[in-house]
Amino acid sequence: MGGIYIPSMVLVNTQGGSSMLKKLDQFLSKLATYVGVALLISMFGVTIFGILNRYVLVRPVFWTAELTRYMMFYMVTIACGIVFRENKHPALLIVLDKMPDKIRKRWSFIIDVLIFASYVVVIKEGFAMAVDALIMRTPALRIPFFYVYMALPIGGILMAFQIIFKYIVRSQEG
Repeated sequence: MGGIYIPSMVLVNTQGGSSMLKKLDQFLSKLATYVGVALLISMFGVTIFGILNRYVLVRPVFWTAELTRYMMFYMVTIACGIVFRENKHPALLIVLDKMPDKIRKRWSFIIDVLIFASYVVVIKEGFAMAVDALIMRTPALRIPFFYVYMALPIGGILMAFQIIFKYIVRSQEG
């Protein structure tokens, strides 16, 4: 059985078939997509609720804008991993398309390493920022800012996994 062996489990089966990493890749992709869609629908619902209360019932609800802002923050950080996985992120395609295939692959790898390094910083600093904000509370919802700032390390981890999966799992698929 070929692959990378870690005691009692094979993570990557180099001889084809499904692997734990491939399943984790698919699971995280689906989870991020479902969470992103749920956040978008929730944002829409909260915004409509706020508008109806403000303009129809003339009884504004003070927390809707804050909740929508925090849901947007989570949605964007989670969507970064989805966008990277689907290769939909902004790129200088005009320049890349004119490069030979060998140089294009090397350039893409260098860019991915730089993105990965930046997400390591986002994870580290985002977690530090969240811990520092444990005692602070949001103005309207009164929830700890810790939960708001945890969007950075959560999104950073998802993005880092997508970069790892790009080279370990999806590169084996062809």
